[in-house]
Amino acid sequence: MPEEQVKLLEELFVKERVYCYPNTGKDLELTHKDAISHTIASLQQTVEELEYTVKKEAAENNCVYRNEIQHPVGERTQFLQDVAADPTLPRTKSVQCSQCKHGEAVFFQATARGEEGMTLFFVCCNPNCGHRWRD
Repeated sequence: MPEEQVKLLEELFVKERVYCYPNTGKDLELTHKDAISHTIASLQQTVEELEYTVKKEAAENNCVYRNEIQHPVGERTQFLQDVAADPTLPRTKSVQCSQCKHGEAVFFQATARGEEGMTLFFVCCNPNCGHRWRD
């Protein structure tokens, strides 16, 4: 075995804390295979731990969107200021905001005050606008 490879193996052994005093080239080769197996096993364990952590975090945080509304008890909740940021609402590019001319809006149905039936509401997705209108 060339001297350069022997030095690389010695560095690997020191790094992996493998202590070897080979009597023959065969002993050195076996120790090298053991060090490689140890390194591979260590990497596999690290990957498994990372996969477990990712799955655990995903399981602990399954909330898609949460918006906490705080207002006095007697006050009714109407439109939400950040409704355009709600990823659960559908979006359309087939409308245009009359205020800023932005070409995207979120939409939802709700009952309008004093009316029967459902009304289609739109909210401009331009963060500087937020204009609301109904169909």
